[in-house]
Amino acid sequence: MRISIKYTVLLLSPFLFLPLAAQELMPDGSFEKSTPGKAPAHWQGTQGANALRIISRSPARPHRFTQLSITLPLKPGERYRLQYKAKGKNVAGFNWSFGKSWKLRFRPAPVSEKFEPFFFDFSAAAEEFSNGKYLIQLLADDIADELVIDEISLVSLAPKV
Repeated sequence: MRISIKYTVLLLSPFLFLPLAAQELMPDGSFEKSTPGKAPAHWQGTQGANALRIISRSPARPHRFTQLSITLPLKPGERYRLQYKAKGKNVAGFNWSFGKSWKLRFRPAPVSEKFEPFFFDFSAAAEEFSNGKYLIQLLADDIADELVIDEISLVSLAPKV
């Protein structure tokens, strides 16, 4: 029986998001411990009911964006995986930036109206830390009638010794 690469990828894709037997580093990434109407604990910004909901009415312009950030005590030089689920309506653009200089960016594929999984692997460069903490930001840099993000997870990809 022959299985095409397309179907093999579809069959294996759920395994990309299985826990990596690593300690979770993102505090309350599902926003279940947050108080509705208030910024999530450990985060700076606003949220919806048990998920992060962003509305941005500003079209793309320099230095105009909606920003949500967190600083975490990661390990310099270590590799990490950021993963989450997202959905939205009329989301023209959003991206993640990493480190104090914002040089490392991840602009995911466009979101649909149903939750879909996304992930990004990165190395936490030593020069991108500030006071022992590493900055991770979500930036909505264009129109977003509604962007909903949930189940944010950050795990180390370092091999267990």
